[in-house]
Amino acid sequence: MVEALRRDDEYEPDGSSGSQSDDEPKNNVTHIANRAKQQVGHGMAKAGEEVERGKDELAGVLDKTARRLEPAEGEADSMRTKARLRAATGLESTAAYLRTHNRNEIDRDAMLYARNHPLHALAFVLILGMIIRRILR
Repeated sequence: MVEALRRDDEYEPDGSSGSQSDDEPKNNVTHIANRAKQQVGHGMAKAGEEVERGKDELAGVLDKTARRLEPAEGEADSMRTKARLRAATGLESTAAYLRTHNRNEIDRDAMLYARNHPLHALAFVLILGMIIRRILR
């Protein structure tokens, strides 16, 4: 009955309807999937660039903070001075690590550390969460 309602100009010269073939919807789905993959790939590349930029900025902030923590010349050799020097050395080391390793290496190393030291990793995540909560308040 639906066929009867079609107008005459909807038929091809060979008498077949001008509707899509069975392969055409599959081709459309494939085309959409390929475009989605391209978009995801582009988004991942852009995110990777942002991570690299953020990594470099973080390394700069760590170096700057380390310089501020380093004791001044002639400062007394107290427990506080030793603690500041140790913290500055750790910050400088972390900044150097960030500059010399790519994102994949950092991800792998963080995962290995978390597997080998689960309590340290949990404590780190909890402290990081508290800091973020305070920032967002």
